[in-house]
Amino acid sequence: MTSAFQKAVPSVFVITSPFQALCAFNALKEFEITDYRFYLALIEDVRNEQLFTLFRQQGIAYEVVNMEKLTKIDSIKFLKPHISKYKRLFIGDSRNLLQYYIGLSRLSNGGSIVYLDDGNDNIFLLKGYKPKVRMRVRLHQLSFVLACKLRSIDNHNNIYTVYGDIHNVAFNIRLNDFKQIVNQQNNGDLRDVFFIGTNYDRFCEPGNLPFDRVMNNLEATFKELQERYGSQHNIYYIPHGRDTHELPKSLCSKYNVQYIRPEVTVELFLSNLGYQPYYVLGYTSTALYNIKLLFPKTRIENVIFKVKATNDFIRQIEVVTDYYKNHGIKTICAKEK
Repeated sequence: MTSAFQKAVPSVFVITSPFQALCAFNALKEFEITDYRFYLALIEDVRNEQLFTLFRQQGIAYEVVNMEKLTKIDSIKFLKPHISKYKRLFIGDSRNLLQYYIGLSRLSNGGSIVYLDDGNDNIFLLKGYKPKVRMRVRLHQLSFVLACKLRSIDNHNNIYTVYGDIHNVAFNIRLNDFKQIVNQQNNGDLRDVFFIGTNYDRFCEPGNLPFDRVMNNLEATFKELQERYGSQHNIYYIPHGRDTHELPKSLCSKYNVQYIRPEVTVELFLSNLGYQPYYVLGYTSTALYNIKLLFPKTRIENVIFKVKATNDFIRQIEVVTDYYKNHGIKTICAKEK
């Protein structure tokens, strides 16, 4: 059986997001993988162009798999024995059942599976929390366990993660320090203010937050940032790759905040500016932690809302916020106009 973190092992990658792609590119270099195949498991998404741009810039070939067109036959191929040169599978999102269908059908018997990061969900996972899942999902998970056992595939919670300082004996953890693709930025002057937006559709409803309430905070924040820093710094708003709401753009115009949608991830965008951000803030975004890794001198703040309800999503925000605090990211309560 192939060791999960062995070097120079022919590998298959199944990716759905730009951040997963960054993690995969770092794995290519750290583990000296020269023989590989990339599959982009996609649905129609405004963020896909950003993903394609990253692959073009890296000069890496890929095949697109439309997840909406997978058939029932496709969904059972992973159960069949398969012999190929690809002895390791990197999965971008361990919660995405379709990624298993695609990846396991191409992984050789006796291979191993390694999970990449997909946002800060892995903080919640490594801290020992298990979100509730529906019975149908559980049945699929059991089928994957069975397939791995029958095909002698190592599925022992191997994870390649930027959150490698979290100790959890249930996982085989390898730290992803991103140093293979992005160097830590300690040079250049500290300049400008950046607000990192979120995917409001997936933030507001599970977070028990009305969209209007979040926009009220965003407006109050823009107003305060202009009053405090507008005379010394440019102020930028960077939307989440999946966000399509127009109101943040209107608020940017109202308060003279520059609205920028980068062609690449926010981490790479900031790394290519030639200077260090002075101040970065956002709504518990994964990017906040990554930016702290890249720019240790930058002031970074996590904006949180007080809510009375509780569920897995809200609990996850609490766990991530606590982790961020311990890594130099200050927590501030959301102000509203």
